[in-house]
Amino acid sequence: MVKGKVVGTIVSTNKFDSLRGFKFLEVQIIEKETLTDKFMVAVDKTISAGIGEDVLVVTGGNILEFKQCHVFVLLTPSG
Repeated sequence: MVKGKVVGTIVSTNKFDSLRGFKFLEVQIIEKETLTDKFMVAVDKTISAGIGEDVLVVTGGNILEFKQCHVFVLLTPSG
């Protein structure tokens, strides 16, 4: 699992069928409670996280099997 902050969204004109309806987010990685210069793309299965929110990104397993894992989980909403 990786802690991060949502800094943007990503638009895709072409996706695997299993990814349709999911939101792609650009996440800046947090290490030791400090934002780093590292980024990753995360898939928000719940379509609930937004820019500025802290999130926990869950990784591992077969990334295309979204029905069996939560790829992106909201930690705390930002105020």
